[in-house]
Amino acid sequence: MRTTLAVLAIVVATGCGSDGGIDWRLPCSGSQFDDGATVASLIYTYEWDGAGHLLREEGSDLAGLPVTLLEQEWEGDVLVFADYRGPDALWSSTATVSDGRIATYDLTVEGGVAFHEEWTWTGGQLDSVERTFSAGGGLDVVETYEEATSGYAYLSCQVDDPSACDRHTIVGASRSDLDTWTRHDIDLGDDGSVDARAARELERHGLVLSHDTFGLNIQSELIQTSHLEYDRESDGTALTRSFEQFGVDGYSTLIEYTFDCAAE
Repeated sequence: MRTTLAVLAIVVATGCGSDGGIDWRLPCSGSQFDDGATVASLIYTYEWDGAGHLLREEGSDLAGLPVTLLEQEWEGDVLVFADYRGPDALWSSTATVSDGRIATYDLTVEGGVAFHEEWTWTGGQLDSVERTFSAGGGLDVVETYEEATSGYAYLSCQVDDPSACDRHTIVGASRSDLDTWTRHDIDLGDDGSVDARAARELERHGLVLSHDTFGLNIQSELIQTSHLEYDRESDGTALTRSFEQFGVDGYSTLIEYTFDCAAE
């Protein structure tokens, strides 16, 4: 399942049990604090289905006026529809499913990119993804997947120039289970270097503890890093999410979640 442009990755709270038998509950609301502020800038409310999939995330200001809205639909564990409306972005995505796996994926960003993907599977293993852009100036590419040490890898090559390829190496996942990855290295130009990396720490049952990224420019200078971390109380009743990004537009965000909205 690909969660392109997901605003809030609350896969961290899917209700799975911890080693101690704690069931991390799904939050019903959250308060966002920016850059160390003591007054919340946004209040979020969440709706989930019985399988722990996020259906609706609405963000409002302190006056109760709507600011952001994310609506999602699922077929099994595949996200087949998502629509986001916010002050800085408007986007929507759709997907089709075959044999319980994603078959096609379409993304449209208002005033930005739009593309269509065709996913090919053999025996439950992902073989290739072909991405064709219809807006935004993106380059059409074909991703070819293969087994790799401790995970899988794929070459992303331009359709118009098959020699122009970037290599992606994924650790901790497989071509049949893409979501369990713990490291994603990107080698621009497939020259043996690591130009960008994302790394995650997961609990035994797959909940995200932390997520770090870094990116380099063409001179191999560090241009951006980010750190995302989740903290839980040992009894499963409290969860906070902190995010820091360092670069041209460095900022930090803290979200505190609430689990018993009916009692408020």
